Amino acid sequence: MKYTFLRIGIIVLAVTIAIAGCSKNNGTNPVSSKGLSAYQAVQASLAKSDSVLAFDSSDSATIDDEMALSMEAGEFEKTLTPVQPLRWGRKIENASRKVTVDFPSDSVAIATITRTLSGHFIIVGNLRDSSGMTEKATVRKPFTVNENRKVRFIRVFHEEIADTDWRPAAMTLSSGSTPDSLNKFSIKSIEVDFDTVSYEVTDPLNTWLPFGRFRRPVPVIHGGRPVTVKVTIDSKDDSSEVAFLRHDVGARDTQHSRAHMTLVSSTPITGGSERVYQSSFLVRSLRYDVGLGRFNATVDVLSHGTLYNDSSPVSNIFWGLPYFAAR
Repeated sequence: MKYTFLRIGIIVLAVTIAIAGCSKNNGTNPVSSKGLSAYQAVQASLAKSDSVLAFDSSDSATIDDEMALSMEAGEFEKTLTPVQPLRWGRKIENASRKVTVDFPSDSVAIATITRTLSGHFIIVGNLRDSSGMTEKATVRKPFTVNENRKVRFIRVFHEEIADTDWRPAAMTLSSGSTPDSLNKFSIKSIEVDFDTVSYEVTDPLNTWLPFGRFRRPVPVIHGGRPVTVKVTIDSKDDSSEVAFLRHDVGARDTQHSRAHMTLVSSTPITGGSERVYQSSFLVRSLRYDVGLGRFNATVDVLSHGTLYNDSSPVSNIFWGLPYFAAR
């Protein structure tokens, strides 16, 4: 059974409007109870939402490779172009988080979570100079990525306790990128298949996944079940990108599950190529005392030069689909 999110988004929007009720308030900050503004109440509700916070924390942990990096070689200062990576990863050294809230009506709020992450992309590998000599060394490239995710809140009971006025109703995928000027490629779509269900996404920040069983929800996948992920890239780069699938990483995990995605097709298009990469994984089996795990299946795409050329800047785009892992 295959779904696209245009139809789903329309249905979710209709349900949200029906729940929220009619309103003529557009783009305002309605007054909440107990002296809090609605903006403050939504912020308070967001801070108490276990699911949203767990998915949000998993986002950062999924792409942070600091625990997995082992610095076995010294810094290398010569200019050597070709790199043969032995291990690589991001080391996030600075992180900031900001939440903005918009109000389409006095009963609907959209919170946008924005993180700015910076640090170094580290490659431990063999570098070859113009004479053909190789030496094991460490290449450190600075990077900055901006990552976003949206959460939709609805005002439900208008209770006296302000932060229970607003309940998270749906969330989007996460989307992160280095500056556009550094990227010669873009993610056109991702497709996630498990059991008899297929999720196809073309616009991560306008793809809404409701919380709840009776609408098209955040996916719930049982431990040990196979999941196949496919990503389609539009690229103006002559060299193929390097795509990885990250999964099953929680905020407190030391493990970093990262699978290489195989290039399965490359088709010429105007000005470049359309490339399709694919990989699969088995969802983590949870401990007996854990009912649900909250993770992200993140497609992490790097330019060829990011890994294989010491003088190329970090070029990176990633999308993360939230999912529940169940026993």
